Amino acid sequence: MVKNSSSKTRKKFNHRIKRIQKEIHKFYLPHNNLFIATLLSIIFFLLVEVAIRIYNLYKAIPLVDIPSHLMGGVALGFIASWALSLTDVKSKKIYAVVFAFIGALVWEILETLQELVFYNPPYLQDIFWWDGFWDVIVTTLGGIIALVLISYLRDRKFINK
Repeated sequence: MVKNSSSKTRKKFNHRIKRIQKEIHKFYLPHNNLFIATLLSIIFFLLVEVAIRIYNLYKAIPLVDIPSHLMGGVALGFIASWALSLTDVKSKKIYAVVFAFIGALVWEILETLQELVFYNPPYLQDIFWWDGFWDVIVTTLGGIIALVLISYLRDRKFINK
């Protein structure tokens, strides 16, 4: 009798453990190191952007817009690469660059529309066809840089292939 009771208890325990393991697996992120690198790129971009805005660097150094868009492109490239790593899509690199390009294009269009509705000081006003055009190019270049960084991290075995 005792053997039968402990066997049932053991089965219940094993069943509970399996259920807990399934629940834990739901929170597992595939390609964890790529996800961490993606989060770091987003945090770095946000830190750069916040520092530029806190210290009003757009007024003091108008060209500070370039590193801001470059870091935004790197973050978009990492985001797209991680999201695409979860799929079976082929040509992931092309899609990541296109994602950075479209993200920059949408941002510049929204920025232009925002300037039509709200007043911006002269040093913050963009002429979309000139400044916005270069911002989109620099952001897309940032997406390409992200792919180079990801390739470097894969070569160093920090990110799985």
